Amino acid sequence: MQQLKASWWLVACFAAVCGQNWGQIPGALKHVSASVNYIWGVNAADQIFICPNPCTGQWTHIPGALKQIDAGDMEAWGVNSNDDIYKRNVDGSGSWIQLPGKLKHVSASGNGYIWGVNS
Repeated sequence: MQQLKASWWLVACFAAVCGQNWGQIPGALKHVSASVNYIWGVNAADQIFICPNPCTGQWTHIPGALKQIDAGDMEAWGVNSNDDIYKRNVDGSGSWIQLPGKLKHVSASGNGYIWGVNS
């Protein structure tokens, strides 16, 4: 397992939901998405990482390469640099499944609906 190099990103839960101050967690991500039980992110090299929620900085590298990722309640969805669409179990188990089509950005709504834009 590869550990994410130290940098910082902010945890939205502390300020938006918990009513507390923002907290910093080690990591170097360009995109982050939070489900109920997991935080997913991708770094500048399109490497994929997962951390249990609440995340303490113990990121686990997930094989694959995505430019953007979004976590729903059952699956994590993402798109790669070729705009190919992939999904995987939200807990990181299993492997990536490619779906037909192309998207620039994908969003998992948390109640089974997946949204995307193609331009």
